[in-house]
Amino acid sequence: MEPPARLGAALDPEIASLVALRSGQPKRVHAELRQGRALTPALAAQVISLLAWDEVTGWASRALAKAAPFITGQLVDRLLDPNEDFAIRRRIPRILGTCATARAQAGLMAALSDRRFEVRFQAGRALARIHQQAPSLAPTASDVYAAVVSETRVDKALWHEQRLIDEPAGNESLEIDDTLRLRTTRSMEHVFTLLSLVLPRAPLQIAFKGLLTSDTLLRGTSLEYLESVLPRDIWASLLPFLDDTRPAKPETRTSEAVLEDLLRSNQSIELNLEELRRKVQSE
Repeated sequence: MEPPARLGAALDPEIASLVALRSGQPKRVHAELRQGRALTPALAAQVISLLAWDEVTGWASRALAKAAPFITGQLVDRLLDPNEDFAIRRRIPRILGTCATARAQAGLMAALSDRRFEVRFQAGRALARIHQQAPSLAPTASDVYAAVVSETRVDKALWHEQRLIDEPAGNESLEIDDTLRLRTTRSMEHVFTLLSLVLPRAPLQIAFKGLLTSDTLLRGTSLEYLESVLPRDIWASLLPFLDDTRPAKPETRTSEAVLEDLLRSNQSIELNLEELRRKVQSE
């Protein structure tokens, strides 16, 4: 006679799926996830737990992304639970970033207050992804600026030392590659990702890249643009981390004139960065 557990699994497809997902065997887990079964709350809870297992996290993430619109609440609850496994919490934002809904956005905004930098970083990237897919879901400027100010309330040593365990391949909102990333910090990248939620994307990208150049004038133009578009208190909070060595200027140009200058400098910025890439690649 079959044991009760096996008999139950044979009679109940959900139990059978749970048994496979809890088997501890990567191939069996993969085969089960590949079935594409609808995730009930119980199955979703188990698949979310699989995010902590490096060997199957990719498969689990893809299954959860397909179901994200229907299990958003579960994902947000696990994301915001401080007692949840850190590996799970830092991987959930990428999944929510595929779900352009107000509920997903609200959960990600709440995660910007998390005590772990990587959770905040991944939440910011997910919010930028949602914003690109659904601009109407843009968060309020006051909430975004509050998150920026919070990030700047650290000493410079911590600002420069913050790292990620799960390294992302790139940054769509800022369009920087791994070579350029060597010229900045994860903290700065995170702050500019947040700013992309409330500032025009194209000039912000140019300004960010301008800060990565080796040209004093190009960096100065980027700094001037940021100073012209950011609220005074936000600019003041960010300034200590921007290495602003510009000489004092008695005149103040209009924001329109600064923007025009920044846009004209785009080609020069790209040429400077390309030269820096070549130097890095030849070393």
